[in-house]
Amino acid sequence: MTFSSIGTSIKKARPNDKGWRQLLRDRKESNVGEIPHDVKRVLLNIVHISDTHICDAQSPARVECLDRFADPHHPLSASIGKLVGTYRAQEMLTTQVLESMIQAINQLDFAPITKQRIDTVLITGDLTDNAQ
Repeated sequence: MTFSSIGTSIKKARPNDKGWRQLLRDRKESNVGEIPHDVKRVLLNIVHISDTHICDAQSPARVECLDRFADPHHPLSASIGKLVGTYRAQEMLTTQVLESMIQAINQLDFAPITKQRIDTVLITGDLTDNAQ
């Protein structure tokens, strides 16, 4: 895949009779900023990934089972307050998201500005979410 095929916007369709909305591709949108004109020499072409927060959604140390005790109708909710709130539905898909990111990176033929090969992938931030 060349870089020119990347960068499509997404928009919401009109809601159907049940209120659900489909996501649709919108116009092509560039995700490349201004090209610097005074660059004398390129040192490195980097793909940057940050804060992937990969989690083990089946870890026995996860405590989303306690979330229900903070529900307003639960007798313990006054005591628990906002101490729990660990369930995030998207966490079940963190490995799939990272895999998709890697597949997209592997399809890049060259860096978007320099048109040269990519030298490295730099990963920063929280790679794993191990507050489980």
